[in-house]
Amino acid sequence: MLLQLTLYTLGTTMGKEIGTQITLEDIKIFRNEVKVLMAEVSEPHGFRHAENVATFARYIALSDGNVDPSLAEVTGLGHDIQWEIGEERVARDIKVELIGERLNAKPSVFISDLYKSGKISATQAGEMMRAVVHHGIRPDKMRASFPLWKVIGDADRLTRFGYGFVDVLKYNREFGFPFWTGNFVIVKPEDSPVMRFSDQKSGITALNFLLDWVNHPDRFMRTNSGRDLAIKISKVNRKFLEVFQAYVGEHTGDQNNIVDEYKPWIGWLEELIDQTNPHRELAKKNLAAGDHEGFKQQTIEAADSTLLTLKSFNNHLARIDLG
Repeated sequence: MLLQLTLYTLGTTMGKEIGTQITLEDIKIFRNEVKVLMAEVSEPHGFRHAENVATFARYIALSDGNVDPSLAEVTGLGHDIQWEIGEERVARDIKVELIGERLNAKPSVFISDLYKSGKISATQAGEMMRAVVHHGIRPDKMRASFPLWKVIGDADRLTRFGYGFVDVLKYNREFGFPFWTGNFVIVKPEDSPVMRFSDQKSGITALNFLLDWVNHPDRFMRTNSGRDLAIKISKVNRKFLEVFQAYVGEHTGDQNNIVDEYKPWIGWLEELIDQTNPHRELAKKNLAAGDHEGFKQQTIEAADSTLLTLKSFNNHLARIDLG
């Protein structure tokens, strides 16, 4: 506890130091540690999510140039080691307990190892810890922001845009929220009031909650590159809601036959996601080569390359009915 408190209070110079001595081998070691720790955590907040946050964190760091990319990647990998402790779970009354080794898992241990081995400075160690603890806090509620915190917060949000929003549907299904309650607008107007965590009563309202981040980017997004990419790939999120709205409209007067369960919608979306794999794989290769613009281009292509249409969903329904 003393170690954790010490690291938490070290970061006081607001990210003036950029370079680190973190190597690819260091990242590989920590990646494997996180993979083991997150093995029992469900997909929406598990290891794959941690990897995606690390990827977007490296992208933002390379794009904006005020955080060491390796520092950002490592912090992204460890940002959710104890994800169950968070504001949303409390606000939505989601009962979750830490599992297995994660009861005592602390990102401060690996951060301390990096510091003791001279890979990062005392300031960077403190900022890593603070970014992990506070990555979910809104910018207007953070008393003293710093570049690494901004990077991790935006990277976390970016994983929920594009087809990443499917994980939000899975997350809501896992904790027993209905797909749709029928008493909330399906596509929230851009100028409507900002939602609270507790307003998320279904999968559909949770997706509208995400749209606040791009409807009010200056309030929720913290970095230039994160804000720009979020606005571009969030078009997929809005398009899905528009398709569901059109589907409900098509069944006006026939409410009992509306498919408002998670399984067919998620199954359809996963078919579309499979079609985007080539773009996502190329995006990762570009980022590994330091080409952040190439990563951005392919990430946008992945979001734009499939047809989110009502006809496509109805065809999916016909196929599974035939099956």
